[in-house]
Amino acid sequence: FRQHGLGAVSQIFEHFPDSALIVEAHNHESAFGVFRPFERRRITPECVGSAHDRFVIAAVGKMLEDLGHRAESMLSKVYERVTPNLWERFIRYDKTHPGQAECGNVHFAPNSLKDYDWGNPRPVLSRADSWYAFPNLNGEPRIMTCAEWGNGDIREHHRWWFRHFPHFEGESGGISWNWWDYVIDVNRVRA
Repeated sequence: FRQHGLGAVSQIFEHFPDSALIVEAHNHESAFGVFRPFERRRITPECVGSAHDRFVIAAVGKMLEDLGHRAESMLSKVYERVTPNLWERFIRYDKTHPGQAECGNVHFAPNSLKDYDWGNPRPVLSRADSWYAFPNLNGEPRIMTCAEWGNGDIREHHRWWFRHFPHFEGESGGISWNWWDYVIDVNRVRA
């Protein structure tokens, strides 16, 4: 791919009936193209038109969701024998922990009542902002709504959620304060 001026390539398997490639072209302009397997055509910035835009947006959201599931898996393993379990605190949402919402998880925002309910306008008391001051998680809760995480946009919810991951230097009890260490390098997660 690189010899043709292409950079990041991601393959989507589980979310689409027939796999698709999302390709970022690195030439005069960057553009995303969506191509079905075995489809032969020249990949140029002009390949992306309004017909593809919604598909690309959904595909990027699904890629972020897949990364979120990877993060959930890795961080669950990192914290499985640790007290206090900060990962379990991070993923609290109001439906399962009334009055104690934090950041929720990939499928549930702090105020979600069901899977993928990121556009629910219901106000909720949350301590999500406390995660910006990690490891000091003593911040006061405040009322939040879906306006905080994109009003139902899958990409915006997932970006909001990832921004709350601790990403600081330091560690406690042998666990890094930068959760991205575990999400990106799975070899850091001990079985």
